[in-house]
Order: sequence, then C-alpha cells, then structure tokens
Amino acid sequence: MSLVTQVSDLATRTGTEIKTVRTEVAATTGNLASLSTTTKDNLVAAINEVLSAVGSGGSIDADSITDATTIGKALIRAANEAAARSAIGAGTSNLALGTTAGTAKAGDYQPTAANISDSTSTGRALLTAASATAARGTLDVYSEAEADAAITAAVNSLIDAAPGTLDTLNELAAALGNDPNFATTVSTALGNRVRVDTAAQGLNSTQQGNARTNIGAASAADVGDTSSDFVAVFESALT
Repeated sequence: MSLVTQVSDLATRTGTEIKTVRTEVAATTGNLASLSTTTKDNLVAAINEVLSAVGSGGSIDADSITDATTIGKALIRAANEAAARSAIGAGTSNLALGTTAGTAKAGDYQPTAANISDSTSTGRALLTAASATAARGTLDVYSEAEADAAITAAVNSLIDAAPGTLDTLNELAAALGNDPNFATTVSTALGNRVRVDTAAQGLNSTQQGNARTNIGAASAADVGDTSSDFVAVFESALT
C-alpha cells in the first residue's frame, strides 16, 4: 500500500471521527440560535454571559421558575399581605386579640395546663411536675430505690433475726419434715405417749404392753392383787 493511500485512509478516518463528534455535540447542545442570551453563536460566550448576570446579582422573574404554579407565582408577586391572602383565597379576622371566647388568641400565645379543657387535677399536676420525684408524689408511687428499700425492710421484719438455717420458707418446711399436717402428726404422736399428769389416757392393751416394755415395768397381771392381806395369808398358813 502506497504512502498516499495510507495518508488518505488516515484523513478519511479522522474526518469520520470528527463528524461523529460534531453530530453528538450538536445533539447535546441544541441549536445555539435558541439561546435567550445576547450572544447566540458561541456557547462559551453565552455561558459566560449567564455567569456574569448571576454573579452580579442578575434577577430571575417568577415566570422563569419552570415548576412554579399560578398560585405560587401570584404569591411571589404579592405586593402585601392582603394580596398574598387573596392569592390563596384566605380571609381576614375581625376578632380582637385576647383570651376570651369572643377574641382571638395572640400569635405568641402559650397554652398552660389549666387551659386544657378536659385535663384533671392529677393530669395537670403531672404535666407541670418539676421533677421525677414530684411526678411520683402526684401518683403516690415509690421510686425503684424506695421500692427496694421497702421490700428489704419487709423481708427483714418477716425474718426477725431468725438463724440463717431457718430464715426462708423452704428451710422452715424442711424443719417440719415437709409435712403439711405437721400439727396433726405431732398431736397424734403425743397422744401415743404415756402421760405423766392426772389426765386419763385410753391406751389399748398393745399400747400398754409397749409402754411397759419401753420403761421396764411389770404388768398388773404379773404383779397381782396389790390389796391382798398377806397377814391373813400368813396366819392361815400357821393353822
């Protein structure tokens, strides 16, 4: 391939690329003649013109705001409060400022707890409580620390210095043999013991025998009739 052909091919290729670039630039920049600036044939100059206008405090009218509505534009152009109210269809009030039913509240009016029509005395006290302590006082409730202290005091009063092995319900239950009828069990057990007072005791023969065995005593049958007249027996033996 000759040098001329190669240069021609390079020129053709370069021209093709430049044409593509120019086409893309034209597509993205649009028609310069459509610019609203004074300069229309030079994009850089047109941008500089806009920058100069903005930088020097140039103005933009309401119609230039593309997403502004008719009402919005009217508000922007409103010469005074009345014109602004008119633009949004608002009226005015003839009520004088005050705090009665026939007057309007001032714009800086600050409502108080007493102004809440359905508030209770308790609700107002809570709303105006200066501290958590004051709020608890209104509700008559303990703080966490006060509740802990009250519980500790109640537990100590219940234990009443009981020994460590008998200061819980579980330990007391174990000491009673976990017997829910402990009193009956003890009463029954005591009823099976030989009394030492004067009260009568109805023990059966088996119980009486067990009692004698346990204390090493003889039965009445073994002892015999303790009212026997041994003198008479002796005298009878002499004849």
